[in-house]
Amino acid sequence: METAQEKCYCRTCNAHVSHHPVPIDHRAHLRTTLFTCGFWAPFWLLMSVSKNHVCDVCGEPVSVY
Repeated sequence: METAQEKCYCRTCNAHVSHHPVPIDHRAHLRTTLFTCGFWAPFWLLMSVSKNHVCDVCGEPVSVY
């Protein structure tokens, strides 16, 4: 049996739609952190803990509460 995914409101689509989290390329962030001698690490951490989601229909960012 398939579970129902939570839906959120998309302002672009003007409808309640399904959404998915934005994947983070940790390898690229690791390389950038090493290249900048650790300067990029706090930004990487903030991106990792933030919950960025995009609409499955139009691909625009949505707020998930």
